[in-house]
Amino acid sequence: MATIAADASDVERLTRGLTRLMWVDSKRLAQILAGYDLTIPQFYTLAAISRHGQSCRMGDLAHQLFQSSATMTGIVTRLEADGLVERVMDPDDRRAVQVRVTERAKKMLDEVLAARRERMAQTLDRLSADDRREFLRLIEVYLDALTSNLG
Repeated sequence: MATIAADASDVERLTRGLTRLMWVDSKRLAQILAGYDLTIPQFYTLAAISRHGQSCRMGDLAHQLFQSSATMTGIVTRLEADGLVERVMDPDDRRAVQVRVTERAKKMLDEVLAARRERMAQTLDRLSADDRREFLRLIEVYLDALTSNLG
C-alpha cells in the first residue's frame, strides 16, 4: 500500500513541477518577447513558419500549432501588419495561401532564440556539473517514456 501512496505522491509532485516549469518558462519567454512587441502565439507562429522552410500553407500552420483557421488568420494578419510575414499565393493551388517570414522576422527570431538560450544557460550554470548532467539525462529519459505512449 505504501508503494501506491508514494506513486500518487510522485505523480502529484511531477504534475506540480511540470506546471510550474511551463509557467516560469512562459513568463521568461514573454519577458524576452516584450522587447520585440511579440506575443507568445506570434512567436510560435513565426518559429513554425521558419522551421517549415520557404513558406507554409495557412491550413498546415493552423494544424501544426493546434489552432483554428480563424485564430491563425488573426495571428498572421497581425504579423503581416507588423511586416514580419508575407502572404503569397500557393503556386500549386490558386485557392490556397502560403505564408513566409520576412528578413526582419528572421533576424528577430535569431535574436529571441539567442536570448532564450542565454537565459537557459544562466539557469543551467547555477547547477553543479553533476546535477546538470543528471537533470538533462532524466529529462531525456522522461521524454522517451512520455513519447513512447503516444502510440
